[in-house]
Amino acid sequence: KNRYPVMLVGSAGTGKTMVIQDKLRNLGEDTISATISLNHSTDAAQFQAALEQSIEKKAGRVFGPPENKRLIYFIDDMNMPSRDKYGTQSPLALLRQHLDYGMWFDRHKMTVKEIHSVQYLACMNPTAGSFTVNPRLQRHFATFACLMPNKDACQTIFSSILSAFMIGVGFDASMQKLVDKIVGASIDLHRQVTQQFLPTATKFHYQFNLRELANVFQGICLSKPVHFKTPLPFVRLWLHECNRV
Repeated sequence: KNRYPVMLVGSAGTGKTMVIQDKLRNLGEDTISATISLNHSTDAAQFQAALEQSIEKKAGRVFGPPENKRLIYFIDDMNMPSRDKYGTQSPLALLRQHLDYGMWFDRHKMTVKEIHSVQYLACMNPTAGSFTVNPRLQRHFATFACLMPNKDACQTIFSSILSAFMIGVGFDASMQKLVDKIVGASIDLHRQVTQQFLPTATKFHYQFNLRELANVFQGICLSKPVHFKTPLPFVRLWLHECNRV
């Protein structure tokens, strides 16, 4: 509403990207969005080229989104670009230049481009990439932390998803009674795996978050009532999905 840059910070799997993408899908007709995902090799030239794909020349040196609309840039994994020998992340330096001065330079003509009617949303994972960003850039953003939900919150979330699915496709009432037990067992199994399979130097991929739980229920929600008339086959399906994930 106030067109202030916003940044969501949290570990992987806390729903940062999904929250922002859901918001962007429900924008008014006078606002458009563009998503830019940064990675280790992204430099300032690539970042500027991605930014300029969504804007056009208005008059003189003024540029902005088409049709007098407002543009929201969503920058995912903002802290991922590598640092140069001076400790600078060049894409973020370009972003800070625009936030500070409202412009950047044309790379061919070496002239100023004033960029109007744009806003920034960003996400970053402080446990990956450069861990932090330049404070001169971060000061422009309203920063919010995204935390992992506790056990009760997870129980509520996945019970609602599984219950809505089973009711929607027509599972028997006896099968619907399994929802709380299936969800509770999934959460307990996820907690035990997280505690026992810790990341090491050789097994650095042992990173478990809500995505694994979501993948289990995503697979379960592909089932059809015609194949599951009794609880035992459904429990076997749950066991299969847990082993698959």
